[in-house]
Amino acid sequence: MTIQLLQPQEIEFHYILPSIRKSLSVHLKEQGLDQKGIAKLLCIRESTVSQYVNNKRANKVDFNPKIDSEIKKSSLRIKTKNDLIREVQNIVLLIRKEQLICDIHRKFVKLPEKCDLCEACNQN
Repeated sequence: MTIQLLQPQEIEFHYILPSIRKSLSVHLKEQGLDQKGIAKLLCIRESTVSQYVNNKRANKVDFNPKIDSEIKKSSLRIKTKNDLIREVQNIVLLIRKEQLICDIHRKFVKLPEKCDLCEACNQN
C-alpha cells in the first residue's frame, strides 16, 4: 500500500517509534522481565507488550543488525522514564544518521530516486 504523502516525522511516529518499543519489549522479555514489568518500564499497556512480543503489532519495520544491537544495549540501560526517553532518542538519531529513515520512508511513500527532502538525506 502506497500512501501519497507522509512526512519523515510521520514515518518516525507511526512506524519507527512503535518498532523501537517492540524491539525493546522483546529484548526486555529475553532478560527475564514479565509483561507487567516491561509495560511499567516502557510506560505502555500490558496488552501492548503482549502484541509486541507476539508479533501482532509494529511488524512493518525490521531493523538491521546494527540498529537491533543498539536497541538491545539500550534495553540494558533503561531503569527510569528518563533513561527510556534518552535511549529512544539515541536510537532515533542513529536511524537518522544511518539514513535508515529514508529506506523505511520508501516502503510507504514513492520518493524521488535522488532524495534530498529531509535532514537525514542532507547529512552527506
